[in-house]
Formats: sequence, C-alpha cells, structure tokens
Amino acid sequence: MNNEHTNCSHVWKNKNISAKWLANKYMERFRCNVEMPPRLLRQIVDEDFKAEISKWVAYNAMAIAKKEIQGNAKKQYKDIWRYCAEIKRTHPNTTMEVMFTPFRQPGCNPKFMRLYCCLGPLKQGFLDGCRSIIGVDGCHIKAEYRGQLLTAIGVDPNNGWWPIAWTVVEREATEQWKWFFELLKNDLQIENGYSYTFVSDQQKGLDRALSEVLPNSEHRYCCSISSTTEGLFKKAATDLKKFDKEAYEWVKKAPHPSHWSIHRNNGDPYKEVYDCYNRDLFLKIYKNVLYPINGQVMWPETDGVDLDPPERIVQPGRPKKARRKDPTETQKTGNRLRRRIVIHCRKCGVAGHNAAGYKVQQQDMNQQQNQQN
Repeated sequence: MNNEHTNCSHVWKNKNISAKWLANKYMERFRCNVEMPPRLLRQIVDEDFKAEISKWVAYNAMAIAKKEIQGNAKKQYKDIWRYCAEIKRTHPNTTMEVMFTPFRQPGCNPKFMRLYCCLGPLKQGFLDGCRSIIGVDGCHIKAEYRGQLLTAIGVDPNNGWWPIAWTVVEREATEQWKWFFELLKNDLQIENGYSYTFVSDQQKGLDRALSEVLPNSEHRYCCSISSTTEGLFKKAATDLKKFDKEAYEWVKKAPHPSHWSIHRNNGDPYKEVYDCYNRDLFLKIYKNVLYPINGQVMWPETDGVDLDPPERIVQPGRPKKARRKDPTETQKTGNRLRRRIVIHCRKCGVAGHNAAGYKVQQQDMNQQQNQQN
C-alpha cells in the first residue's frame, strides 16, 4: 500500500454516513433537543467528521430519532384506554370521554375521533371558589395526525389562570364545541348558567354552540381596564372614553362603589373585596394537587377496543399559501435575491446562449455577413 498521498484531495461526501447511522450516533443530542434544525445537524457532522451531508439525510435522521424517542403515533392510539385508566387511578373524580367512529372498515379497527379530559383536582378547585368566568379557546395540533385542541380555563383568587378541561377534536366547528360544552356543563354542575360568563375570541362555531347548550350565560369578547392609583384610573378612563363612550358613561354613573377602583372608596377598602379574593379561599383551592402518573409500561390493562389513528380531515377555512408577513416588513425586504447566472455555449464558448441555440446563433451570424457583402 502507498501511505504517501501527495496529490490526493479531501473527499467531503461519505456514502457510509446514512440517516439511520446518524440517528443512532446522535441519539442523546436529539433527546436534549428534539426540534433540532437540519442545518445544525449538518454543521455538527462537518465539525466531527469533516464530511458533508445533504439536508434530506439530516431531515431523515431527525425523523428516525424523533420516532424512536416519542414512539410511533399509530401505536399510541391503541393505548388511549390504558392512559384514561391511569389518569382516573391517580386523580379520582376525573372525567375522561373517548369518541370513535361507530363503523369498521374491513380488517380495520374503529378510528379515533375525540378525547375529553377534566381532571378531578382541577374540577374541584374551580368549584371550591374560582370566579364564574371561563375562557375558551382553540388551536391547531400540528403533528402527524392533525386536529384541534379546545381548552377551558378559569381565574383563581390571585387573578391567575386555572385550567379546567381540554379536548382533542377532529375540527373546530359547532358540533365539536357543542360536545365540549355539554361535558363541561355536567362536570362544573352548571344548571341555568345565569351567573357564568364565557370569554373567547371569534372562534368558528362557538357562538352557536354556546347559545344552544348554555343559552342563559353571557358571552363576551373581553376588553378589560384595571388601575390601582388615581392617575392610572384617570388615564384608563380617558382611553375607555375614546374606545367606547357608552361604557365610559356607565362607569361614570356606576350605582355601587364596587364598580369603581378602590381609591374611590373613602372607607375601609377591605369591605369592598369579594370573597373570591380571600387568602383562605386561595389556599383551599390550591389544596387540590395534581400527581404524576406512571410510565406507559405500568399502565393498567383494559378491555377497550383498539383504536386506529383518526382520518385526515381538511380543516375549515381557505388554505394559506402565502407566508404571513410582519407588519414592519416592507415589500423590498421580503424579496429574495436572485442569482444572476451567465450561460455559455459548450460548442463555441460564447456567452449568451447554450448548445441548443448554437444553430440559431450561427444562422443569424451568416445572415448578417450576407447583408454586409
């Protein structure tokens, strides 16, 4: 063998560096950062092995490692019943509802549709003293199997968020919101709903569902103003007057001192504090503790039917193709720079045309020469 290599150049590509090999090699790095960008993995490989990998190899390596770490999503749907049993075991008085397709395709199990969860401690904490204000919202689930996550949260005595319930549904529409509100109504023991106020954004189908399930409750799009000093109160009142003059007049002619800030009360301010702000009530609510659950291997066995992943459903609304631009972004900053490439002909070497246009170029040159002669 010749160990002296004087004229050999460095080889940057190595076919032995495959996606599977990279996933096993950097498994611990992926555990620390599951959402590692492909460019970072390419940089790490370049520093460690002085080799280059394509972005597709890096992407596939991340997908293999992520699947190994988080597990196969299709297999996890078969353990939903065991997961519900473990939640109920660790948190008594918990409501877990699962809905699946009532029909089966040949050789397939029923498909998952919806999952509702209201933990017992969170339910009891809300009933112990949280104010009857519930905020509801929804967001997209951007995973292998898409869907919508609907949530309901309350307000504790310290004006902090108190989670109540959440549900996973196939899409955001009136039917799904109605299913969520019916379960929430039973868990919170809401009979007439006169004292409850629901706050939300303009979610799809929420108004109609709420009016059908809880017609006596209030539904508002919140715009709150709070102040603790006289100066802040005057500034907030001025802003409120500009925003809504009718609301400003109502605040100005409030019939009861409890509608005003504390600085307006010349007497004892503690007499105007509602019971929901009491310290003892705050401690009572937070006696309801959430406990950890065991690992998946130790979940109890159930006799529930195995479920397959949900069907892929197109979400409501027009699909967005264009990127959302920042309000401060101009048209010039959003454009990408074009690479200006000058082509050359491989037959004659002249710039401006390629080999396909060589004949056309020769014909034009011959015509010009004939005209000159």
